[in-house]
Amino acid sequence: MPEYFSFRVFKIRYIVRPGVPVMKRFFLILMFAAAFTALCGETVVFNIEDFILMSERDTAGGVMDVQPAVLRALAAVREQSPSAAVLRFGPGQWLFRRESAAELECYISNHDQVNPRKVAFPLVGFRNLTVDGAGGEFLLP
Repeated sequence: MPEYFSFRVFKIRYIVRPGVPVMKRFFLILMFAAAFTALCGETVVFNIEDFILMSERDTAGGVMDVQPAVLRALAAVREQSPSAAVLRFGPGQWLFRRESAAELECYISNHDQVNPRKVAFPLVGFRNLTVDGAGGEFLLP
């Protein structure tokens, strides 16, 4: 019977026997580290209602322009930099006005380039971000 070394990690017993190739051990450790990192990440939910100011609501309680709130919410996501985030809208109509939209230089191949362009969701540089419309209507007048 060959000699072996064993250790426990989260109630999983791994047996590493002498003579196992170094690359195979490295690959197994790398796979375990990747799985552990993925399991430890939390998804943080950002509700767009939390970023709407009272001055941005009309007299009926609706939102006159949601674009500034979206920009504030995206800034909060960027500041907290969670491993995964959800930007959640509630049901209803959400009005995105062109005047308050972010401006980005976007280049589309085989088109005339009019820059900068107005963008409702400036998502450049984000990873693992989900925009959840929750059945709402996005209006772009």
